[in-house]
Amino acid sequence: MSQDPNSRRGIFLLTLSGWDPSASENSPSGDSYDGNDPKSFEEVNNVTDSRFVVITDLGIMAKKSLDGSRDIFVQSIHSGSPVNGAKVSVISRNGSVLFIRTTGEDGHASFPSLAAFQNERSPVMFLIEKEGDVSFLPTTTDYDRTLDFSRFDIYGEVNPTDPRTLSSYLFSDPRNVPPGR
Repeated sequence: MSQDPNSRRGIFLLTLSGWDPSASENSPSGDSYDGNDPKSFEEVNNVTDSRFVVITDLGIMAKKSLDGSRDIFVQSIHSGSPVNGAKVSVISRNGSVLFIRTTGEDGHASFPSLAAFQNERSPVMFLIEKEGDVSFLPTTTDYDRTLDFSRFDIYGEVNPTDPRTLSSYLFSDPRNVPPGR
C-alpha cells in the first residue's frame, strides 16, 4: 500500500525549547539548578521559540491592482506548472470565509477589492487548498510581512552622462537555444 504523498504536507507549529543535558543527568527530575550559574533558573529552562513551518507544493503569488482587486497565481513548486482546480479562499480576522474561487488552467484566480471589509471581517490571508495540500499567503501589508530591501542592492546603475547612451542586458534560457548556436 502506497502512502499518500500529501500526508507529509501541511502547516505545522514547531516549538523549540532549551535543554541542558548536564542538568538532566544530575537530577532525577531534570530540573536541577545549583545557583552558581549567573543565569537564573527561568532563563536556563524557559528558552523557547515557535515558528510556523509550511510544507507544500503550492507556490503562491498575489498582485494588487490600482482598483484594489487581487490576482492570485498558484503554481507547483515541483514542476513549475500552473495549478488548475486549486481552491483559493479569502479568510477574515474572525475566521469567516469572505470569498472562494477556483484557479483555472493558468493557475489564476481573481478577487474584487477587499477594502470594504473592516474590523473583525478584515481579510488576513489567502488560503490555497488542492487534494490535501495546503498553503497560505498573508493579505496584509503590515511592515513585518513585507520584504525588507535594506539588505539588498536595489539602486541599479547610475545613468550615463550622455542621455543618448542605453545600457541593456539580455537573458535567455539556454535550454531553448538550438544546437550549434
